[in-house]
Amino acid sequence: MSNLALVNAAPAQQPIARNLIAIASGKGGVGKTWAAATLSQALSFSGRRMLLIDGDLGLANVDVQLGLQPGSDLADAISGRKAFADAVTPVAGGAGAKG
Repeated sequence: MSNLALVNAAPAQQPIARNLIAIASGKGGVGKTWAAATLSQALSFSGRRMLLIDGDLGLANVDVQLGLQPGSDLADAISGRKAFADAVTPVAGGAGAKG
């Protein structure tokens, strides 16, 4: 039996639709954080569930732009000091938000 036949013989599973948008640039100060925050807000207002991650481990500042004071960050989650779910800072009006 060929690999194709094995794949076709497997039970069908409904794929979960997920979208990922990455905003990146090698240069600082070009508006990556602003664009990501604005896009996340617009998509959230349209009813989408959003998770915005500032992956700049040295100079992350999306928290400043959104007026947040997070208790942990991505580095805490990557290092294992915090669980990923515990490193998320809910935003008022967002899904699962506490404020």
